[in-house]
Order: sequence, then C-alpha cells, then structure tokens
Amino acid sequence: MISSRLPALIRFSLVGILGFLVDAGIVFILTSYLNSDPVFSRIPAWLLAVTTTYIFNVNFTFLDKSFLFGRNSKTLKKYILYIFSQLLGGCVNILVFGMLIAVWNLDWLPSLVIGTLCGLTINFSAARMIIKK
Repeated sequence: MISSRLPALIRFSLVGILGFLVDAGIVFILTSYLNSDPVFSRIPAWLLAVTTTYIFNVNFTFLDKSFLFGRNSKTLKKYILYIFSQLLGGCVNILVFGMLIAVWNLDWLPSLVIGTLCGLTINFSAARMIIKK
C-alpha cells in the first residue's frame, strides 16, 4: 500500500519544496524589508505557498486532468476544500515554527524547515483525499 503511494509522495515532496521556497521567500521579504514579525509573516506566506502547492499538486502530483483553475465550481470547491484540509498541517507547521523560535530561540529558517517537515504527512494525506476525489 505504501509503495503504491510512493511516487505521489515523492512528487508531493518536490511540490512541497516549491511551496517552502515561496513560504521562505515571503517571510524573508516581510521580515527583511518590512520589519515584520516572523511568526505573523507566516500567515500571508503560508496562504501564498498553499495556493502554489494546490496548483502544482493537482497538475503534477495527482495528475488531475480536469484542472481548470477558476473555470468551474467543482475546481473552486476543490481549491477551498484543499485550503481547509491543509489548515491542520499548516497549524502544526506554524505552531512548531513559533515554539522553536519562542522556546528554543532558534532562528526563523531552521524553525521553518522543522515546522514544514512536521506538517508534511498531515498535508499529504489531506491533499490526496481532496484532489483524488
């Protein structure tokens, strides 16, 4: 069972790297140029990253050929469900990120990496259920 999901998990992880780069890039821009708090910067960064991963997960990870973003109500419904399904993993991600900064005084980048990895399994399972539906 796990071996049949391995190719999709690998593609999901590659898409996750792209999402991570979007997330980290937005946090970097907001903290470096707008002097924003790193934890609060994660909110818009996460929203942009999850939208990016949705587009790539539909087209690359789960190979959904019916994808026409914004062209029909089914696609919009899937997108909204995807956003909500990713909230649990996103909450775990941001909670771990915030704890590592607040409790262990870790820098934002390693905290972001660890938080992202903590949300990976939750996000994969949820994304698979929504997109493959």
